[in-house]
Amino acid sequence: MAAAACLFGSLVVGEVRAAPTLTFVPGPSGGIVEPSIPLPPKLNGIPIAGPNMWSAADLRGDGRKDLIVGLIVSPTQPTVLASPLRILRPKSDGAGFVDVTRALLGNGPLPSTEHVREIAVTDLNGDGREDVFVAAHGYDALPFAGERNSLMLSNGDATFTDASPSLPPQRDFSHSTAVGDVNGDGLPDIFVGNVSGSPPPYFLMGRPSGRFEQVFSSLPTEVLQVNVDNRFHASLLVDIDGDGHLDLVVGSGYAGESPSLQTVVYYNDGVGDFTRRPRTQFPFGRFGATATVDDIVALDVNDDGRMDLLVLTTQSGARQDVGMAVQVLVNQGNGQFTDESVARLGTSASRTNGSWWTFLRVADLDGDGRLDFYAFGYAQPGLDVPFAWLNNGDGTYSAVSGQPVFGREPVSVEAIDVDGDGRLDFVTVYSDGEGNIQYSTWLNRTPRTAPSEPVAVHAIAGDGRVGLVFKPPLGNGPQPVSGYTATCRSPTGVLRSAAGAASPIVVDGLVNGTRYTCTVRTQMGSVSGPASRPTVAQPRAGLNSVLEFYHSGLDHYFITWVFDEIAKLDAGTQIQGWTRTGYSFKTYTTAQAGTSPVCRYYIPPALGDSHFYGRGTAECDATGQNNPGLVLESPDFMHITLPTAGTCPAGTMPIYRVFSNRPDANHRYTTDRAVRDRMVARGWLAEGDGPDLVVMCAPQ
Repeated sequence: MAAAACLFGSLVVGEVRAAPTLTFVPGPSGGIVEPSIPLPPKLNGIPIAGPNMWSAADLRGDGRKDLIVGLIVSPTQPTVLASPLRILRPKSDGAGFVDVTRALLGNGPLPSTEHVREIAVTDLNGDGREDVFVAAHGYDALPFAGERNSLMLSNGDATFTDASPSLPPQRDFSHSTAVGDVNGDGLPDIFVGNVSGSPPPYFLMGRPSGRFEQVFSSLPTEVLQVNVDNRFHASLLVDIDGDGHLDLVVGSGYAGESPSLQTVVYYNDGVGDFTRRPRTQFPFGRFGATATVDDIVALDVNDDGRMDLLVLTTQSGARQDVGMAVQVLVNQGNGQFTDESVARLGTSASRTNGSWWTFLRVADLDGDGRLDFYAFGYAQPGLDVPFAWLNNGDGTYSAVSGQPVFGREPVSVEAIDVDGDGRLDFVTVYSDGEGNIQYSTWLNRTPRTAPSEPVAVHAIAGDGRVGLVFKPPLGNGPQPVSGYTATCRSPTGVLRSAAGAASPIVVDGLVNGTRYTCTVRTQMGSVSGPASRPTVAQPRAGLNSVLEFYHSGLDHYFITWVFDEIAKLDAGTQIQGWTRTGYSFKTYTTAQAGTSPVCRYYIPPALGDSHFYGRGTAECDATGQNNPGLVLESPDFMHITLPTAGTCPAGTMPIYRVFSNRPDANHRYTTDRAVRDRMVARGWLAEGDGPDLVVMCAPQ
């Protein structure tokens, strides 16, 4: 008994319950013909390219996800050809998919790849919509020349721009990617996991408006010195040691004569440098030091508030790419992890036969409010093996094979709500003999016992507080939603929570300067749904973020830091037509030494139906006296520093103001000089002091 107590010591002991199950039925299937997108050419009557990777993304910002499909040119084909990415959208009536690639990206050239390896989805330009970074490695055969990665940035109106030309002008051989803010500047950064030495792995450090700067120097030498014995196939950014900074976890791809490092963490020094602290190597998994790590994901398997790791591996050497193992590394809270794979998953944790899985996904498949996970990649015909693991609620998981779900062996699938009922269905994508996209679906009919998570969650940092704005869940469960609970967790595990009936919810009592990871859960009485995707915010004394919105119908801009206004603009119900531009700046909401109050006037419809922000008491008073028809909403909406002869003091950055010079008067405020200049080129008038026409100075 002593040995058992040690093995299961960190498990959550609870009531005995029946193992969860899944119920699926065959759903819509069919083909998609899009004449404006050319089909891949044929060789010996067979198309040389077909789908190999797909990922779900909320491209509309409403919680309903689309499917991004990447194609591959098989290394058995002598012809190399880049094929366009395809975007498939579930039909409104749930009867399958339509191709919206052209609707989202226009009629010009489309982002194209030879071999997509991984697709990362997150908001990269700050407009509140998910963007897409595609890691690709090109033709998977000699000479392994690589290819350029792809980037799709949201325009804020549910359309996208192919921003791939803004990436470094080089051919990458990227096997993985991971996204997160590693230097704490509030902008997402991208790790590009190349497995060839030219170029080696690197970071794309986020800059405003979805721009990136390539950086190699923040990575250790052993990561940069890529060779056959030292290359990393998988990557993840996650806070391993609980200091509030994202660390880099990488998994090796064994292909040489000596054992590999396998799974390693390189620690962040707090400003995005991973070279200054000793690395930690995690325990080897089922296949030992010569395994290949295919994927790494974070999941709190025992619900203790700390992120654990799931490491997906396969065999190498003489049995390369045969079998698979899921290693469960449980976070002990001190930067140490223990291997509890068998205790958590039982015998389903590994197998030594059949094809291998290449990726893991985390999702609530059975609608019980607890996160499960599933694998996909290369299925073995005729071999019915586990592909999904359902959370039992006690820190253990029950394996599900393909037969109960598909009526056959497992299929390489992605989970996405096809029919709009709030439950995650399964879809697989392939091509027909002509090269047209084909799909098959399996609809989830598992009775939901808990609501799903809120969607489009964003954190807005304030002074000792964080505002969480979000949209309602797509699946309510058997009872109506009774409210929401927002929770922010500090690096040391201190929790602060707040409840509310709707967005926004403000979590108070936070420590300024601390990076908090925040989530929102849907409540159905005493039953909680799963946590939303985590979002990070760092409160600062006296500071709030001012966000910019744009209304394309009016061609008007609007800025605000007020949580309730941001939530209403994001929701688009009470106030319609506004979308985030991705631009923002900091402001004080209370008077500080050396600051001046900024008033906010409402300009009634007869005069423009807009807002004006006056800098300082003198401009505000003069505005009211000269325009008696304006409505003063606040004499001190925010507090900001004024420039001296157009020069901002140290620790601040210039704010530019441009005027539309139209009867429907509107002003735009931006810290980006290039944006100001583009507006001037459109006929707007620049206003401000000094040779650079600076109107105010925002704290950095």
